[in-house]
Amino acid sequence: EPDTIAHRFPPDFRSWLTVRDKGEADMQHLARIDWGGGSWSVQRAALRGASMRELNALARAVDWDLDGVQLIGWLAAQGRIDIGAATALFVSGAMRAYDHVARDAVPEALQPRCAVLDALCARINAGFYGTGATRRGAAPAGLAAWMAGQAEDRARHRVGRWCLDAWAVAPLLGEAAPLRAPHR
Repeated sequence: EPDTIAHRFPPDFRSWLTVRDKGEADMQHLARIDWGGGSWSVQRAALRGASMRELNALARAVDWDLDGVQLIGWLAAQGRIDIGAATALFVSGAMRAYDHVARDAVPEALQPRCAVLDALCARINAGFYGTGATRRGAAPAGLAAWMAGQAEDRARHRVGRWCLDAWAVAPLLGEAAPLRAPHR
């Protein structure tokens, strides 16, 4: 059986898949789709019919090494996912080893992944994703460590490729957002 992301969904995810929001007809089960090697047109059709809750769960469940960059890029482009799901997607795919590597020195095979991370980082920092159902202090695993790494970089007067704005992610970490310097 081809690897699907169904086994990585939270236990109650399957119940979300059976009935669409607002009593519409049953939707195609996202958990039955071959996300790793299936047809992108089939995947995209199922995704377009998914609710925000389903997309958030999917963003939190994807595996960058198993699921296609096309799927992950599509998820990253959806303003319907919340900041918690977007940061979970970012942290699960962020490659610390390439955070300080020049763009043209990144191996060609990893360039599409880096491009998606670039877009995710820019969208998180710009406030593209809403708060949705994300609870204050509900940071995805790895976010605090990523932010600590950024703080270490600043102490060494270095800047990585993917710098998350502390203002954008502070609520996820259960912190008050730092004041932003006025733009000149």
